[in-house]
Amino acid sequence: MRKHVFLLAFSLLSFLIHIGSLQAQWIHSTVPSGLGANQSILASIGNNIYFADENQLFVSDNDGMSWTNITDALGTGGIGAIFARGTNLYVVEGDSIFRSSDSGNSWSSITSGLPPYTFQAVAGDDTDLFAAGSGVFYSINSGANWVRRDTGLPPDVYITALAISGSNIYAVSTFYGIFHSANNGLSWSSINNGLPPSTPIHAITTLGENILVGLLGTEYDTADDVFRSTDSGLTWTQSSTGLSEWDTVWSFATFGSRIFASMDQGGVYCSYDTGKTWVENNWKPYPTPLTRSIATTNQSVFVDTYLRGLWQRPLSDFASVQTTPTLSTETELFPNPTSGFITIHDAAESVLHVSVANVLGSEVAGSGDRVPGTGEISLDLSKLPPGTYFVRITTAEGVVMRKVVKD
Repeated sequence: MRKHVFLLAFSLLSFLIHIGSLQAQWIHSTVPSGLGANQSILASIGNNIYFADENQLFVSDNDGMSWTNITDALGTGGIGAIFARGTNLYVVEGDSIFRSSDSGNSWSSITSGLPPYTFQAVAGDDTDLFAAGSGVFYSINSGANWVRRDTGLPPDVYITALAISGSNIYAVSTFYGIFHSANNGLSWSSINNGLPPSTPIHAITTLGENILVGLLGTEYDTADDVFRSTDSGLTWTQSSTGLSEWDTVWSFATFGSRIFASMDQGGVYCSYDTGKTWVENNWKPYPTPLTRSIATTNQSVFVDTYLRGLWQRPLSDFASVQTTPTLSTETELFPNPTSGFITIHDAAESVLHVSVANVLGSEVAGSGDRVPGTGEISLDLSKLPPGTYFVRITTAEGVVMRKVVKD
């Protein structure tokens, strides 16, 4: 069986299908002893991964094999948060913001003109920047000057996270929800329609037109973990299929078309379809992982844990979806090969979502049409070029990945 699986993986140009015990494992990263014992924060730029606690900042440029302390170059007395934006790295500590454009070797303060407020988030590019915390501020000259931009926000709002998608910027407040601006922060509007009321937002990320927010869950509430919007937050839909229930999304990370979610109790999950559905990624070194900050380099996924250190796993392990073997024997797909349409036999009508990915993992077709009264779903692949594709079938029990050849 194992021989057959490995032969299949090689024949698909290392497009890995993880089944049961063949799944690769997370390994401890060799961070300096004592660093991040309680809680740490991660950021990445290219092949560099940055790992910090409240007192120290380290960088690794060799996939976590060794780490260099760059705290002295920073010259601040503490570290509240770190952010990677483009080629720049930002460190926030209280009312100060520092930026490095050379991988942390040197730093400059960009807080001139900012009031002595506590800041929590930074977003933007090399020139246009937003800083947020006790208010939102905007700079058009790389932080040399700042102007306040929080018209439409509650007067006592405290912004904990920022996210940008194209011309849209999103600001998250733990208890006021999420706000949107399409004019560089000149005005803001609440976009909480469809989100569970009185449920704090804990994390946010964007991927193209997709916005995902992670909620602060408890065993006492019924709110889903993740909600997703594709219309700039005008409407939201539950997007938690596959995630652990009553859990907190601690943070998100993206790489290409993949989205990673770090869950407080459930570990690490990955979405291959812009957040519609999620797959658990074999995080079981502890019964309750307590995963926190998550980040990706060009080579690996790194995740911090509470009291249990930093863990990492090759990004190549996430090239495809992990499957549930019992489901794969119950799911029929035909004809295969096909010149156009394929049919999925679903007599129990248990399929929640269907999508088609190419060998790079990018979604190229999806949804499909359920044929009334037949227990079948039909997908049109006629517009796709000839080649090998993978049909991802999601049910309440798990995910099935089936190979299909288009003639």
